[in-house]
Amino acid sequence: MNISVVSSGAWGYAREELADIIGVTHGRRPEGEDHFENCYLSDEQKVRSCEICGELGADRVKASTGYGSGGATMEDLALMRADSPPHVAAKAAEGVRELHEAKVGLGLTPLGATTSSAPAGY
Repeated sequence: MNISVVSSGAWGYAREELADIIGVTHGRRPEGEDHFENCYLSDEQKVRSCEICGELGADRVKASTGYGSGGATMEDLALMRADSPPHVAAKAAEGVRELHEAKVGLGLTPLGATTSSAPAGY
């Protein structure tokens, strides 16, 4: 999502821009991911972004690109999972270190992380 547009509260423009992108990527493999840069957004902006993605039929939302000042947090991921409809996958990546907690505790799939820890035999 366009961070400048979301940060400014121009939700109509954000929705139109995202609708265009989803229209091109939806149903393709690999599926499209709508990246937020949660380290720069308020909880209200994260929630509204998830709602828009759900309304537009996005494939999945992801909390971070890995290029911002911080990665995903478990709190962000819990918020995104709670505020995205079931048909929108919430992806954990960039900052998540506890694989078991993200997958089992929050029910996130798919998972993407550069490093993680998991229980033996997981």
